[in-house]
Order: sequence, then C-alpha cells, then structure tokens
Amino acid sequence: MTLLDFARGPAMQWALIIFLAGATFRLTGILLFGRKKPLSPARGNARLEGYKTIVSRFMPNAVFHRRIGTVHIMSLAWHMGFIFVVLFFQPHIVFFEGLLGLSWPGVANSIVMPVAGITLVLLALAFLRRINHPVLKLLSGAGDFATIIVTALPLVTGMLASAHLVLKYETMLALHLLSISLFLVWVPFSKLMHVVLFLPSRKRLGEKLGYKGVKA
Repeated sequence: MTLLDFARGPAMQWALIIFLAGATFRLTGILLFGRKKPLSPARGNARLEGYKTIVSRFMPNAVFHRRIGTVHIMSLAWHMGFIFVVLFFQPHIVFFEGLLGLSWPGVANSIVMPVAGITLVLLALAFLRRINHPVLKLLSGAGDFATIIVTALPLVTGMLASAHLVLKYETMLALHLLSISLFLVWVPFSKLMHVVLFLPSRKRLGEKLGYKGVKA
C-alpha cells in the first residue's frame, strides 16, 4: 500500500469515523444537560430572538466595533475563504460526490488559489496576533496555536499539490489528504468544534436573553 492509498483509504475512513463519533458524543453530552424550566414570566419572544442572534453575531456589537471591528472582519474573511475553497474547488466537489452523492458547479483554479492564499495569510496574521497581543498571549494555550496550524495545513499542502511544488504530486496529494484527516480528527477535541456548535449555541443564547427581554 502506497502512502497515497493509505491517505485515500484507511486514514480518511478512520478520520471520518472519529469525527462523527466525537461530534456525536459532544452533542449528546450537551443535550443531556437539559434546560431548567424558567421560573419567571416571559418578557420577550424567545424563538424570534434566537434566530435574530444567529444573524446579528456575525458582526460585533456597535459598542465594540471600533476596538475589534477590523479583527472581526479579518476572522470572518478567513472563515469564508476556507469554506469557499472547501466547497468550490473542483477536486473537492468530486470528493463530495463520491462520499455523499452530491455535486454542484465548481470555480476555476484562477479564483480558488488566490482565495486560498489570502485565507492562509489571514490565518498567519491570526497566529502572529496571538503571539504578540499582550492579553491574547496570556489567554492562549498550546491548543489554540495547534488549532491554527491544523487549519492551515490543508491549505498549504493543497496549494503545493496543485502547483506541483516541493514533492512529487502523488506524495504532496497524500500529505494533503492526511492533513484533512488530521483536521477532522482534531475538530471534536478542540475549539474547532464550533463549526458544529456555533449556530445552535447562538440560537440558545438569543432565546435565553430574549425570554428575559434582554437585547442579544
């Protein structure tokens, strides 16, 4: 079995199993906490505020916009860039079609590669900011830095594989697939789990504050 065969087969299969099992375990644990029945009367529309909060939290509150607005926009940009590359790079679409039986139009490499490059630069800036910011440096642990590296590796290896740089194509493609497997395994055990939790957690926060009549 070659490295590429291993990356395409057992490594990816086990990564998907671990991702699904880990995500299910964490979601189940959260659901088992349950919700305490409110003792006070409702002062607002909890359901409506829940959905509003999902949308409103994509931008910082106006009170904080001057201080963190630029950082927030950069963070939003690299998230969107990462998702764009994952969903619209044509080889990725072929992978999803084989895995899920779903397909959609892709985007030319001349667009995807610059987006991947910009996304990688923004990730590098986020990494440097954590190292140099006096407060973030104190709040960040090894897991935070590892998460940025694990997120960046598929971009780096994918761009190198597409450009046929550093190593021969088959080897670099295998490393790209292994980096994706590492990303999938890392998600349930790190802050990357927010890719699964951020929508329901925002909705829950909005519902809780909305019930109390507090602006989310």
